Amino acid sequence: SLGYTQAEDINNLVFDFNESFRNDTYFGDQMPELHVLHGVNIGFRWKYDFISFELAWELMNRTREALGENSQDQLFQKTIFFNINSYTAGVESNFGNLGLGLAVGFRNLAIKEEIAATNKKRSFLEERQYFLKPSLSINLIGNESLGLSIKPYIQIPFSTFGLDPLSQEFGLGDTGDSESLLIGGVSFIFYNGAQ
Repeated sequence: SLGYTQAEDINNLVFDFNESFRNDTYFGDQMPELHVLHGVNIGFRWKYDFISFELAWELMNRTREALGENSQDQLFQKTIFFNINSYTAGVESNFGNLGLGLAVGFRNLAIKEEIAATNKKRSFLEERQYFLKPSLSINLIGNESLGLSIKPYIQIPFSTFGLDPLSQEFGLGDTGDSESLLIGGVSFIFYNGAQ
């Protein structure tokens, strides 16, 4: 799965965090904005005639990092890990090679950082969001037991979550900002079983 999000408020915090690079306090690579996420989608589908029912789990993530040094050659590094676990239940109607689907679900968002110089991570922001997921599917059947479906989708969340833990992690204090994290994307689904 691939997803794209504007993440406007998160990226506003990233922009503020990068101020130390713009004012020459640090020299190096600024933290890039969060837009594209990628991951894996696994699930089950039961199809009868032109209707199918699906249960799915999706894990998408992205790492953002800033790396630089100051005028005394002291190293500066900040790495943030964005992880989204989504669980959905949906129905899809198929009309030949095209289909329309609608799913509901929830996702667990975790924003993490590494603990000191270890490979272990700790979450400093964890939230749950419920969402609606309309989709279109282009069904390409390979043979009787394997099919491929290309599914453009959009995840429309029902709520927002506060970003104060992220702004604190960036050293910006409490900003009171919040994010809804609307995500649009495409999944490439391989169906294994009778088509």
